Amino acid sequence: MKNKLNNEFAIGIIDDDKVVPKDLNDFEYVKTYHKTIKLYKHRSRPHYVIKIVPAVEQFILNDANRSAISLATYNLPSDVKLFTKITKHNTSKNHKDLKNLLTALKQNNSQGIFQLTQLVEHLKANPYNPQFDLL
Repeated sequence: MKNKLNNEFAIGIIDDDKVVPKDLNDFEYVKTYHKTIKLYKHRSRPHYVIKIVPAVEQFILNDANRSAISLATYNLPSDVKLFTKITKHNTSKNHKDLKNLLTALKQNNSQGIFQLTQLVEHLKANPYNPQFDLL
């Protein structure tokens, strides 16, 4: 983000991993949304990092569970370790069943996906002057 986009607007989304990216030290914590999404803003650039808590796989499984969406409907495992094997694979962006699950979560306005979508849309619409308290 730092080298390629320099002073251009950018959003990065990361997991809450054991290893914290060293560049995150250049960002200030802004706010936590619903205990699952932490927002950070770069100290001098219009760059934002959204940290998913816990890791994105558990975040998705929790959202599906809260929304009463069965992963079996999408031919996906409900076990986090098995689900992680699918999401960590480099072809996951083209995984039809995973895409369908995420679409269903968005259509059902599941809490986590809804908040994440709202946050990204707000930042894109207001890259230089976001109103964090509106979300």
